[in-house]
Amino acid sequence: MKKTRMLLLFAMTTAMIATVACSKDDDTPNYAPNVAGSYNGTIALSVMGRDQGSSDAQIVIREASDGTVTLCLPTVTGGHAQLPPIDVDKVKVEQDGTGYTLSRATFETVIDDVRYVVTDISGMVEDRTLTLHYDITPEGMNMPISCSFETN
Repeated sequence: MKKTRMLLLFAMTTAMIATVACSKDDDTPNYAPNVAGSYNGTIALSVMGRDQGSSDAQIVIREASDGTVTLCLPTVTGGHAQLPPIDVDKVKVEQDGTGYTLSRATFETVIDDVRYVVTDISGMVEDRTLTLHYDITPEGMNMPISCSFETN
C-alpha cells in the first residue's frame, strides 16, 4: 500500500511538472500590426549607381500570422526595366527606438517563367512613414536594379 501511494504521488508530481514545463511561453513581441498598411510614395530605380527614373508607387505591408510581414512590391518601370509586382514574405519586423525596422536578406520567386532574386531588403517605418530599399536581379541580368521607396 505504501509503495502504491508513493508511486501515485510520483506519477502526479511528474504530470504536474510536465504540464508546467510544456506550456508555451512566447515572450517575443509581435510588431507586425504596427507597420501593416498601405504606403503611397515615390520609388526610384538605379543600376550601378546610374539613375533609371522614378515614379509614384504604393507599397502594401500585410501582417502574417507568424509575426512577420509580407511586402507587396509594386510594378515599376524605369530605363529599360519593367519589374512585375512581387510579394516578399517572411520579412522580419523589429522595434528600433520610436520606429520599426524591416529586413530580409534574400527572396527568390519565379513570375511568368522569369526568376527574380530580391536582396538586401531593409526599411524603416516611423510615424506611418516608410523608407525602403531593396535590390532586384531578374534572370539574365548581371547586375541588380536598386529600388528606393519613400513615403510622400
